[in-house]
Amino acid sequence: MYHHSMTQVLTISCKLKVSNSQAAKLDATLDAFVQALNWVNQNTPEKILNALKLQSLGYRDIRARFGLSSNLAQQVCRWVVSARKTASQKKPSGQSLQGGLRDLRCPHLLLPSERLDSIAHHR
Repeated sequence: MYHHSMTQVLTISCKLKVSNSQAAKLDATLDAFVQALNWVNQNTPEKILNALKLQSLGYRDIRARFGLSSNLAQQVCRWVVSARKTASQKKPSGQSLQGGLRDLRCPHLLLPSERLDSIAHHR
């Protein structure tokens, strides 16, 4: 008898209590991540929809240009591919993906002043 095992994924959402200097470092990392997203999207062929192929083209440049860790450099490639796949499903035929993905910013990640205000408020 064969039993198919299922994996359950749990997600935890929490607020980090960090110092102002730690918050500044987090903001700088998030900003570098977003800059890397946009740079990779604008400087690689839009037809690449495979994260490993994109990673083989841009990994070293991402690490060198933006100072991101290995994990974050890999995540940049995954995020760009995911955004491209989503955009390619929604775009009218003949429209370039570059125009649709000009800015890959994630508003929930890039609110430094609100994050700093929230951190100061919770102390």
